[in-house]
Amino acid sequence: MQVVNVYEDSIDLKLVKKLDEETRKRLTYVKLVENGLKPSTINYILNNNEKLYNYVIKVIYGELGENMKKLQSLNQILYGPPGTGKTYHTITKAIEIIDNDFFERHREETPENRKSLKAKFEVYKQAGQIEFVTFHQSYGYEEFVEGIKAIPPKEKGNENGLEMIYKVVSGIFKNLCEKTNDKSFSFKEKIEKHRELLQNEEIILKTITGVPFKLSKSDSGITTQTNHSFSINKLIEINDGKLSSKPDGTYGKFIVEDIHKRFPNNELKNYILIIDEINRGNISKIFGELITLIEPSKRIGAEESLHVRLPYSNESFGVPSNLYIIGTMNTADRSIALMDTALRRRFDFTEMMPRTELLDFSIEGIHVKSMLEAINKRIEYLYDRDHTIGHAYFMELKEPDKQTLETVSYIFRNKIIPLLQEYFYDDWEKIVMVLGDGFIEKSEIKSDIFDEKFRNTEYIEEEKSKYTIKDSFDFSTFYA
Repeated sequence: MQVVNVYEDSIDLKLVKKLDEETRKRLTYVKLVENGLKPSTINYILNNNEKLYNYVIKVIYGELGENMKKLQSLNQILYGPPGTGKTYHTITKAIEIIDNDFFERHREETPENRKSLKAKFEVYKQAGQIEFVTFHQSYGYEEFVEGIKAIPPKEKGNENGLEMIYKVVSGIFKNLCEKTNDKSFSFKEKIEKHRELLQNEEIILKTITGVPFKLSKSDSGITTQTNHSFSINKLIEINDGKLSSKPDGTYGKFIVEDIHKRFPNNELKNYILIIDEINRGNISKIFGELITLIEPSKRIGAEESLHVRLPYSNESFGVPSNLYIIGTMNTADRSIALMDTALRRRFDFTEMMPRTELLDFSIEGIHVKSMLEAINKRIEYLYDRDHTIGHAYFMELKEPDKQTLETVSYIFRNKIIPLLQEYFYDDWEKIVMVLGDGFIEKSEIKSDIFDEKFRNTEYIEEEKSKYTIKDSFDFSTFYA
């Protein structure tokens, strides 16, 4: 048996393919451990998902080159202080999982790419591939998995129409699970994918007589090098057999065939459930038996897959392998150490901290990056790093019409100072220590405001401090 150095950055894929299956899996296991994946996730990849395993082989051993795609965990949580872009990045994560090719073309952080990613996110959301929910204290199993709903008379779903009836209704998680076995893409979806491909790839087809013609994307559909234009509706008609006259029958037929060839109905779509503020809900109450079922090794199709009997519908239920759960967690609301231990074991955690490098600019002599760094160092000293302030609070300052001292003052008055009040429970001395003397004014209230007969009581002190927010701020205190 050949020996391969598993610690090399790249291993010849041809050599790996010659190794026996067991040796190849051992090498892959070592590589995945080095990349930080959990043993349960690795075992699921190696033993239960052939498509994913073959993909991993290509990633690890260099076939994808510089465009190496990151493996996505089925269950992941983005956590960090407020304002660090956790919810913002769920959009990026979702597109990376569902449509990695599109993500790779728009991964650079620019306003144009962000707009494209957001638009693509909305498309998948409208198509039902992405669902978004926010946990809160009263959210429960009935809304998430299934429960009994009362349907009043004359309301849709009440067949009786005369009296109240009670039905078992699926929650958002169960509804999404039921969609995940759909392998079919509508032809319109395939056309859109084909048009996206034309933006970055040259596609040349041949007619029945062998004459080549090049395709390009148009505003309304696809055009050929011979100036034949095919709108999306026209391509749909050709696909349905409703349009066969020349030249559509000559060129359009081959375009339709190429679309089906490139996007066959043989792959399961990926589905995403985004759970915002996942730590604010009662996890045991909401997830119930799902705590076990969401594990990669317990998903449908895995070697140790599990199904349970649901309490209301009495149906057999399992969690599919093409459903990804992305949660966000604000560490200022609740420490990660206090989270449900069972949930922590089943999720991969990605920490998101303030990215001050995004604020490397000045406004009227105020260097925003240095200012936020100074604030966060003081908060971390007085409290902890989980309660630092994220860069998102200041991102609007990058807009040309908001690069003013008035906008900076507005952010501090209406966002930063109230947040610090919450952090320090109105301990104004600590707030002054964080911001300096340029924001909070301290004054003394003397006891002579009371009648002399009250001054010697236990309720009255000689002097008491009063704190007020200044009308105008002095930002030089950050650099003092």
